[in-house]
Amino acid sequence: MKFKYFLIAATLPVLFFAATACDDDDDDKVVIEQSDTTKTVMPENDGTVSYLTVTVKVNYPEEFKTVDAALLNGRTVKLAGTEATLTAETDEKGVATFSQVIPGEYSVSTSWTITAADYTAATEKQVSNNKYTVSGTLASEIISENAEKTVSLIVSEKSALVIGKVYNEGRKYTNGEGKSTNFDNGKYIEIFNNSDEDVEVAGLYIGLVEGNSTVAYKLGVDPKNIYMKQIFRIPEGTPALAPSKTLLIVNSAFNYTEYEDQDLSGADLEAKDTESKKPIQNNEQTKALSLVYTSMTTLTYMNLTQGGPCGVAIFSSDYDFEANLDQDVYADGKTSGNKQFPVPVETIIDAIEILKYKNDGSVDLEQKRFYDYIDAGEQHSDATTGRSGIVYVRKVDKEATKEAGRTILVDTNNSSNDFTASKTATIREY
Repeated sequence: MKFKYFLIAATLPVLFFAATACDDDDDDKVVIEQSDTTKTVMPENDGTVSYLTVTVKVNYPEEFKTVDAALLNGRTVKLAGTEATLTAETDEKGVATFSQVIPGEYSVSTSWTITAADYTAATEKQVSNNKYTVSGTLASEIISENAEKTVSLIVSEKSALVIGKVYNEGRKYTNGEGKSTNFDNGKYIEIFNNSDEDVEVAGLYIGLVEGNSTVAYKLGVDPKNIYMKQIFRIPEGTPALAPSKTLLIVNSAFNYTEYEDQDLSGADLEAKDTESKKPIQNNEQTKALSLVYTSMTTLTYMNLTQGGPCGVAIFSSDYDFEANLDQDVYADGKTSGNKQFPVPVETIIDAIEILKYKNDGSVDLEQKRFYDYIDAGEQHSDATTGRSGIVYVRKVDKEATKEAGRTILVDTNNSSNDFTASKTATIREY
């Protein structure tokens, strides 16, 4: 994700018919070919189900003055729910048809890449970036009656740097006495160079979004800023990042394999814990990640909250944070409590939204801090209290990787599409 973005509208005319619920046991699921352009993963029909039909039509915005069939045809749309996961491709009119939909709660998502030539031909605007990502989503949509919905899609420049992994969950391990014990020292972030050139990372910032129980500034209240509880800077002297290489940033650069975690002793940067009453162990041999701002003086390490919410962003700015630390603010309408620092949205290079999983089995989408043009989706752990051992890992773009002869990661500005939750992830590997 890069600085320039545009909005696109997609409408969803939806037709519904009565149906009964099905068992959601994965063992009963089969793959059904609905047509040449549709594939469904869903439970077997025991004869009691009356399927719904859902059509999704994507519309380019007014800026796209010339939209031919090539820009509309063959775009994959995904309809994902607890009872079924379906994908369908759009036809030459931009319509994707799902003919076997079970009533329930679904998310709708789509993303694709267009070239600079495509963009210029459609908009008559000259652009310099090589490729642009089109993406968008609707989350937690209840499909239960006739409806016509609109999803806002985003067109953004592909970024050189992306967040490759976030490990905020921590884990439990079995100690020598056979007891299950919490272990949080192994948390980390990886930044990945998705371009084909060396990229300078010194001077870039990492922001951790405020994680108050109530969002400090709900989306739309202040559309110019994202509010951070911590800001760190990658120090001068940090080497440029080579293509398809990672920058590993940790809280504690030691080998933690005996705790059923990973060997972080070779980390590039470490956030030093200097103020905690029981500080996290730090490695004097590992270069320090510079702390610029923290909402609480005792938090000098990366406060990657297990269980969420835990938003992470990388951004670039010439702003003198150290000289303006008094610019932090209380939550909207408050005069006390936690403070947070506003960071302009146009400075954000990439971000991932990790949300809290509620006891009722749903995701708390009201806790989103990032606008859709920054991250149109979210990730979450199914463990309500965290410490699941899950690492959020960006997926490999297999087609682009094969073409380039080096690892390239998926980047559609939608963490629901771009990331997967893994308990077997290995640092610096994708």
